[in-house]
Amino acid sequence: MVYTTHYMEEAERLCDRVAIIDRGAVIALDTPLAMIRTHGGSVVIEIDGDAARACAALERLDGVSKVTCEGSRITIAAAAPARVLSRIVGSIADTGAEIRSMNIFAENLESVFLDLTGRQLRG
Repeated sequence: MVYTTHYMEEAERLCDRVAIIDRGAVIALDTPLAMIRTHGGSVVIEIDGDAARACAALERLDGVSKVTCEGSRITIAAAAPARVLSRIVGSIADTGAEIRSMNIFAENLESVFLDLTGRQLRG
């Protein structure tokens, strides 16, 4: 049976295997638990300051698997974001940038989607 949804919580709860499709291409296919273990959670930060410099510093942190920068928005993928949060904040502060806002996404399929596509879910 094929089940399509934009509700990641629902897919995580109901499906044995999940495919994430982005722009018409399957970019991930596995069990929900395996995807979560592989791609983990994410932290989305809006900063005031040199985002490129902050991104470069974040890419070097242990525990960070991917950093995506779009303007002043930085998305950081980490297997356990809560464990590396103090290092993330410290690394940004060391660049002289100021954090305007921060959201931490739990380790779930939505955070996997964010990690793989670098975008929010679209309705």
